[in-house]
Amino acid sequence: MKVLKLIIPVSILLFKSVDAFVPNILEYNCTEADPIEQSTFEINHAISRLGNGNWRLDYQISWEPPIQEAVRYLSDLQVETIQSGLTPWIFSSCDEVVKLAGSHEANGNLSSNPTISQEIPFTHNGLFQVVYGVTSGGSPIPISQVTSVVFETPDCFEATEDATYCAEQEVLRCGMPINVTLEEVTFRPYNNISMTFSWSPPVQVNRLSELVEYRIQFHTEDGDLLLTDTIRHNDDEILYHWEAISPYIEEDFLYKITLVPYVSSKFFRTEPGRLFTKWFAAEFIMEATSEYPFATEDKRNMSSIPRVPSTPPAKPFLDTAAIVALSAGLVLLLVILIIAYFLWKRRRRRVAEDRFENRHLEGLLEMRQAENRREVDPSLKHKEIKYEQVTIECKLGEGEFGVVFKGTLSGMKDQVHDITVAIKTTKVGAFSDVKEDLLNEMKLIAELGDHVNILFLLACCSITEPYYLITEHMKYGDLLGFLRKCRKLENLDEDPIYSVGENQQFIIARDVAKGMAHIQGKRFYHGDLAARNVLVGEGLTIKIADFGLADDIYTRGYKRRATEQKIPVKWCSLETILNGICSSEGDAWSFGVLMYEIFTLGATPYPGIAPRFLVSQLKNGYRMEQPQDCPDDIYDLMKRCWQESPDSRPRFARMVDELGDMLMTRCDYIQFDGKEDETEIEELLELPRRNSASQNDYQISNGQTPNLAPILDEDFEVDFDELQDVLRKSQKETEKSVH
Repeated sequence: MKVLKLIIPVSILLFKSVDAFVPNILEYNCTEADPIEQSTFEINHAISRLGNGNWRLDYQISWEPPIQEAVRYLSDLQVETIQSGLTPWIFSSCDEVVKLAGSHEANGNLSSNPTISQEIPFTHNGLFQVVYGVTSGGSPIPISQVTSVVFETPDCFEATEDATYCAEQEVLRCGMPINVTLEEVTFRPYNNISMTFSWSPPVQVNRLSELVEYRIQFHTEDGDLLLTDTIRHNDDEILYHWEAISPYIEEDFLYKITLVPYVSSKFFRTEPGRLFTKWFAAEFIMEATSEYPFATEDKRNMSSIPRVPSTPPAKPFLDTAAIVALSAGLVLLLVILIIAYFLWKRRRRRVAEDRFENRHLEGLLEMRQAENRREVDPSLKHKEIKYEQVTIECKLGEGEFGVVFKGTLSGMKDQVHDITVAIKTTKVGAFSDVKEDLLNEMKLIAELGDHVNILFLLACCSITEPYYLITEHMKYGDLLGFLRKCRKLENLDEDPIYSVGENQQFIIARDVAKGMAHIQGKRFYHGDLAARNVLVGEGLTIKIADFGLADDIYTRGYKRRATEQKIPVKWCSLETILNGICSSEGDAWSFGVLMYEIFTLGATPYPGIAPRFLVSQLKNGYRMEQPQDCPDDIYDLMKRCWQESPDSRPRFARMVDELGDMLMTRCDYIQFDGKEDETEIEELLELPRRNSASQNDYQISNGQTPNLAPILDEDFEVDFDELQDVLRKSQKETEKSVH
């Protein structure tokens, strides 16, 4: 009997039959019936060898009844496949009838726990879910909430060690790497210790997929990530090696290696297979040493020697004590000479080994640097500097993959003194695609050119790793944090720049619009315009930063967002959320949300609405209400930025002019006679920037802050795929309510 090969999910409808069905079970309903506790699940499996050379994997799942009365259970056991994923139950109402094919009796009775048993395949993901209830009209109706558990079945080769059998079995993606071994632990120069691992490719690989790479993570005993790496798969190789070298590896400590094979096919993008993880100790294997080279003389039986008559002994030249002392001294001297000789030989051998090891390591480093060395991109050639010119001082902030340091830059042309800079780089062990993104961001900023409201690329290190993106340092950090500091009275006393009134808010909004007009004019889009990605410097200087998602849209006018990227839903346009389309018109929508942040001093957009539930409301025409104290003309501009049709949204050059006109009407101390040219108007509009609000427009007095919009702590990013699932479910519910 061969193990069941599944191409669609397995579903089992299960009723727990009892001799006397208790009528008062009808008293339970959705709101009163407690779900089955997930902690009571017991999942066991048994592996057996069949007579025909095949293997069988049986699962047994049991749980504790939530109540003492006799009930009927509705359960479902699924196995994930390429054609169909795991489908959790969602009951929209207590009266919804659930229909599934097939029925089986549960093993057990009222005195034992309900149990099901089923054969399922190796190396798969499983989902078990169960509710309990009564029957109505022959169809089961759930009266409790769904309790579910997701589990992984054992890896086929790990469980059976039968490569021939496992290679013939179906698998969702692929099994785990096999024969993972720690081959050796050795000392390396410069206080490094290396651990060399080897493994062979997985036995199980989906027939419609191909192995592409192995991703490696190396953790310390405390759980800290020490190293990461990626090794490409080669069909001609049957044994792979990877060496972990680090000064932080310590002898006799435990370290965990995690190996994840990745596969790709026309059905899905590159996705992980079954991971292997195991702890290894950094233990050195000592070589056997030779014994002491000198042997002792055998004892003789002196009694067997015949006695010979002799004359009386002459008086010795030295007495007995002197002879013993002299002998002991000679023996000690001999031992010291022998030890010194062996130490000298050992040191000479160690020096020779180190000299050879250093030559080998230097050659290896030179070879790896040559492999990783890049040609300087033409757009970055005039920005490339040496690492010796950069001094890192302290960390300013970090994200999931990158980190930003404060530092100094020396040796720049036309600069006598060192320059204070911000240095953006990737975290240690970052994957190659993250490093490539940083290089692309450097090139994009360079291609945008210089603009007063765009963060300036001072220099970069892009030939060898680590890559450095070096920009001017902005003293007051990101605009979101700056605006929120403006809410606190103690910050106003510390620095007058935090006294931001309405005129200064117009200045900030107009500066961002000017920077975005330059980006739009170059036919680029930003892709993540928000207060957190705008920086504030001395004299209320405003500069747009963080171009990690930006791109050129010259060919089509837009670009589709990668599905694996997370989406900041509350700042994204409808077409970006629904279809992944990024464009400068989408940046205009984001600018409307950014103005909300500016004129509420950093409030959270759409307060009280979770990001994943906002989309359906936006599709139905909902837009944010006008914040308290927000000028009417600003709110009108916000709403025009939130037009559903991208072509109906204003362009940034137009918004620069409109914001300038709004600012002119509010600057009653600036006199315009209508004869000023553009340069003179810009100089006049700069006056509110240099003069902090003499009287805060929010009327902060007596230590009391105004009734500002709230700041909420929430996760503002949602996975694109997760968002699409929410939209599909919302669409189904809408269609169902219509019918």
